[in-house]
Amino acid sequence: MAQQDVIDTPRLLLSFALGVSLTIALVFAVQALYLAGQEQETARKELTKPPTLITEVQGAQRDHLSTAKVVTKRNDGTPEKVEIPIDRAMDYVIKEQRGR
Repeated sequence: MAQQDVIDTPRLLLSFALGVSLTIALVFAVQALYLAGQEQETARKELTKPPTLITEVQGAQRDHLSTAKVVTKRNDGTPEKVEIPIDRAMDYVIKEQRGR
């Protein structure tokens, strides 16, 4: 007569439950470590007040971009090439397209 295999069901279920529990605990632990590291990096990278040099450079760039100026002139002194702010350039293009 053939011998039957005996499966220890309670032990198998206990092993399964422990494996699932440990996996869930590990996921929560890794998530907690990630969030703690993310908070530290955010605190390290974010400044409450931007440095003065950056503020000054940005202000100069804003002023440069918002003013119109003559880039090159013809021999008779009339402007050949000018720079204008993009907002004004878009307004001119729209007016020109509507006029056609």
